[in-house]
Amino acid sequence: MERAANKAERLQQLETLLLARPDGLRRAEIARRLGVHRSTIGRDGDE
Repeated sequence: MERAANKAERLQQLETLLLARPDGLRRAEIARRLGVHRSTIGRDGDE
């Protein structure tokens, strides 16, 4: 259950980041800001 809650929180943070930066961010920068690996951001972006 905690894993799902973490993912939901991360997706919300991702949305907030992207809304604040309409010009976009690189995966590496998003990953750094959220404290996860780049591949995690790639998987999250697919959702």
